[in-house]
Amino acid sequence: MSKKLVILVCCAAFSLAILLAAAQVFRIDPGSAGLTNNSGRELSSESEDDETEDGSKNQSGNESSSLPLSDETEQRGNTIGNSTVYWSIAQSGDWIYYLAHDNENSLYKIRIDGKDKQKVGEKVYSNINIVGDWIYYCGTEQGSGIYKMKIDGTKKELIIKDHAFFMSVVGGWIYYSHIEQSGIDGNIYKIRLDGTDKTKLNLDKSRRLNVVNDWIYYTNTDDNNAIYKIRTNGTERTRLSNDSAFVINVVDGWVYYSNNDDNKTIYRMKIDGSERERLNDDESYALNVSDGWIYYIGVIDDNFALYKVRTSGAEKTKLSDNVDASTSLMGIGVADNWIYYLSYDMSLFQIHTFRIRTDGTGEEKLNWREQ
Repeated sequence: MSKKLVILVCCAAFSLAILLAAAQVFRIDPGSAGLTNNSGRELSSESEDDETEDGSKNQSGNESSSLPLSDETEQRGNTIGNSTVYWSIAQSGDWIYYLAHDNENSLYKIRIDGKDKQKVGEKVYSNINIVGDWIYYCGTEQGSGIYKMKIDGTKKELIIKDHAFFMSVVGGWIYYSHIEQSGIDGNIYKIRLDGTDKTKLNLDKSRRLNVVNDWIYYTNTDDNNAIYKIRTNGTERTRLSNDSAFVINVVDGWVYYSNNDDNKTIYRMKIDGSERERLNDDESYALNVSDGWIYYIGVIDDNFALYKVRTSGAEKTKLSDNVDASTSLMGIGVADNWIYYLSYDMSLFQIHTFRIRTDGTGEEKLNWREQ
């Protein structure tokens, strides 16, 4: 079996796992638990999406409620590169928080020096965001929803019951893509940190959300994964490119993306869609742009490796061969000069969590999951 075929198998398996996690809410009645969110409103067993069609305000009816993100940029819960991957890590001070993907979907933290690994919580399946001393995340403890807990794992609360993915906390708002009951990608919503003012922002099936300076950049699966942007108040929806994008990172005025239409090579363009250019010749997955570098999983002659290249396309460097198809799908995280990633050991049926310095040294294993 070729490694490219393994990618397809892993993609299918992972997609099924995500659908099963998202579907848990249809087998659990959160209303029976009497759980409330932190605004004191009891959450009914009916989905908020059933209230006046979707339980939210229209994207054109809430323009004045959102503060400019430029006024609250310190409240970003994670970096762009770490927010757009399936697997999730986040940094808070001297601690790195990461998902172990064990049988409990555990959240761990470990010091930057690799010491003092501690379990923080369970039933966390994606999109860790840390603002102040709170962790915001997508979880399943009382059905699919957006939750928060203290950075020590205490005071866990359900913010809103919804099927959320590609979630980011920016400027006092939570932005996310809603997954429909069928598992199909859904529309972009935003809510306040206390779960109020749920607002639908678009009608596109949206993935890979990047929230940057009052704009949301995303791929539109209704339009062959073309790259779009829309204001955080739901106005000025704009198509930026005809290219079909696999992953996007919006950093320093550029949109970096893996181009499905050109063997998944890395491209970039300005945030207005101009100055489009190709940066490499590799089949490229799991882009994460950080500090002037693009970190990615490249496939050359059917072999996977972890690479970095300058955002200009120069100085391509191989960092590790210890990656595989699961890494290319789940994504990589970057924090404090370390790259974090998963690798699947098919011989032992285990998922291992690794990290390596951004210069390619110090590779080490953090934990593993037995299937």
